[in-house]
Amino acid sequence: MTLMVVGAHPDDAEIMAGGALAKSPGSAIVIVTKGELGSAHKPRDVLVEERKREAEEAAKILKAKLMMLGFEDSKLENSWEAALRIAYAIRLFRPKIVITHHPREYHPDHVTTYWLVRKALHIAGLPNAEVEGKPHTVKNVLLAGIGNIYLDISDVMDVKLEAIRRHKSQIEWLRDIASNVEVQNRFWGAKVGVRYAERFSLLRPMVIKELELLSH
Repeated sequence: MTLMVVGAHPDDAEIMAGGALAKSPGSAIVIVTKGELGSAHKPRDVLVEERKREAEEAAKILKAKLMMLGFEDSKLENSWEAALRIAYAIRLFRPKIVITHHPREYHPDHVTTYWLVRKALHIAGLPNAEVEGKPHTVKNVLLAGIGNIYLDISDVMDVKLEAIRRHKSQIEWLRDIASNVEVQNRFWGAKVGVRYAERFSLLRPMVIKELELLSH
């Protein structure tokens, strides 16, 4: 598998990396919390089921596998249990690339998810760690929304927006998030001369052996 995207809430993966997922069929989405606080009107139990269905529909559009860890929204802690669950996902899906939140994001769950992913990346590679599956080391980790790596998603932007629009509960609550994302990705694209782009930074330094790798 090429790619695994870890998001704090249902819809986060599609917003920050829906284009990357659309370009990588067969990838995985891991959602850490249930997103049960993402409404001003609906009861929690109703919203949990609704957001689960929405996430499943979006993953289907992106041709991605889906794993929902079920931790509580806005109560997420940098716990060993949560890190082990993400480490298991890494061992199960065996991605070459992981994308997650940048630590400078606004939502506490997003920041906590970043730290959980960092811990999980370490755990997943340890042979003696108490995690099911064979050890796995991820080649590269990308942090979404900040940085100087731009992925041209012009050819799959319509797929990304279709996936985001499956999260109807959030569109009802936060208005048209798809339109906001379209504007953001168009702005990033304009900065690098393409129609639409997603923006990332590398967690770890990249080593190259030939400058030719940067000439394409």
